[in-house]
Amino acid sequence: MSVDVYPMITTTAPPPFTKDAYWRNCERPGRFQDWTLLGIALLAAIPFVCGNLVIFWYRKRKYFRAQGVDLVLASSTAGLIWLISAFVVNQHFKRQKGSFFSICPLWSFWLQFTLGFCFWLSLLALRLHHLYLLSAREKQMEALQIWLFYIPLLLTPSIIFSLFATVYDTSKYIEEDDIFKCSLANKKWKLATFLFLAPLYFGIILFTAYRLRGQRDVVLNREYRHTSEYASSAFVLYLLSASIYWSDEQDNVYGRCFLTFCFCTLVFFHFWVRMGFPVYLCIFKPESAMVAYENRLRQHGAHCLDKLQSLGGVRAHVSPNSRSSSFQFQIQDFDGIVEAISQAKADIDMYKEKVHQLEEIKNQILSSVEQQEDVKADPSNAPPAPSPVTVVATSGGELPDDSEIHSIEEGNISVPSVK
Repeated sequence: MSVDVYPMITTTAPPPFTKDAYWRNCERPGRFQDWTLLGIALLAAIPFVCGNLVIFWYRKRKYFRAQGVDLVLASSTAGLIWLISAFVVNQHFKRQKGSFFSICPLWSFWLQFTLGFCFWLSLLALRLHHLYLLSAREKQMEALQIWLFYIPLLLTPSIIFSLFATVYDTSKYIEEDDIFKCSLANKKWKLATFLFLAPLYFGIILFTAYRLRGQRDVVLNREYRHTSEYASSAFVLYLLSASIYWSDEQDNVYGRCFLTFCFCTLVFFHFWVRMGFPVYLCIFKPESAMVAYENRLRQHGAHCLDKLQSLGGVRAHVSPNSRSSSFQFQIQDFDGIVEAISQAKADIDMYKEKVHQLEEIKNQILSSVEQQEDVKADPSNAPPAPSPVTVVATSGGELPDDSEIHSIEEGNISVPSVK
């Protein structure tokens, strides 16, 4: 009788591959598409940050001041906050329970919604309002006015909304099939998130854009068109993201990657469309290239650059053709004072040279007048007449005699007769 000493090895067949299993696998964070999108976003963010640093460094240039330097830099900051929170909220990577990334109200409402999306739309509206003040009223918004009045006023509705969402704990950290994610409590809060505040901000942008219609200044008209296109793209993306979030397609790798890629395009691409060429001139060309670019804009009707020169700093105007010089001082910042002083020194040196030349001409005229008066008073003081120029005519190889020498005096030339 033989005994089988080998135990029976039983294997279970893998579950059949189904469509539901495939899509469930696509919902898992940290897939190849997620890492690829993160790499693309990081590569695009590096020159984006460098470009904003260049604008900050050259923030005193009139072209960047016409664009609204503070608003441009703040808009870029809001865009980066929006993108970072989108990578977290859209579940591109795993969010461990109890970690900083698992605080759902912070990322969903405060960072992505209030400090990202709503802050970004508020800055679009403020940029259009800045253009309106500069073109229609020839005024500028001060930095304190922007940060202490306009931005708190525009962010108040979103802050109130986020406070209510935090208090009622509308975004909760849940687990579904080993996938940890934040989810809104019910669809009513989803509907309120997309229908309550976004139309308000787009309405403000539409109102400010309506006041700027028919803009004739070259720089302001270009900025107005770019900002309007920017807002239109944001509105299309808002409708697209609303449909994706409503249908929960952001849980799928393709849906979340497409949505976040649209955010990246909106933030990065439009910045380079507006600021790419001036940033290129500031980095790779001498300062005279940027000055020539601003002068060309002035020649084609960029009157806002001259308005900025009169609104900010010190303006010292000296007319070279006028007998009297008029100085108009409007002191607002130290750089303007230094620029006006250097310009005044250059004008002083130029006028000193002209005065020296005029004094030399005056001395020559006085000397000539004194000589004429001395001659009238005493003819003996007349300057000696120039020595006569003689012309010697010879015939053959003989020496000339006295009759062959004729003087040339006072321009009368006598030619000897032929013997």
